[in-house]
Amino acid sequence: MACCDKVAAGCCMLSWTTVFTNCCAGAHASALQEKQAEISELQTRLAAAADRCVALTESNAQLDARLHEAQAAASRAALTQTRLEQEKEILEKSNAWLSQVGGTGGLGFGWYPAASQVGTPV
Repeated sequence: MACCDKVAAGCCMLSWTTVFTNCCAGAHASALQEKQAEISELQTRLAAAADRCVALTESNAQLDARLHEAQAAASRAALTQTRLEQEKEILEKSNAWLSQVGGTGGLGFGWYPAASQVGTPV
């Protein structure tokens, strides 16, 4: 049993001031130093964790920006593909129409001769 425990139990005739000065001051100072060291270590760990959090947040923002750029590029590519498919369809219809009209001896208005009639006497 420590001196301060004996005084608290009434087994010791020393005063609290004497007990603290002679017996407990060193123990309390040591405990205080241990707690301060523990707090300092925890503060260091907390600061390191905060730094990691900041780094991860910055990395996440960069990845989000890259993802956004990739999605925008994919969207542009899809729009370009759709536009080119529409142009292809228009050209195919136009070619089919020209082939059909060209086989009738002109464009249907008699203005131009069919390709097979070019250079033949009228």
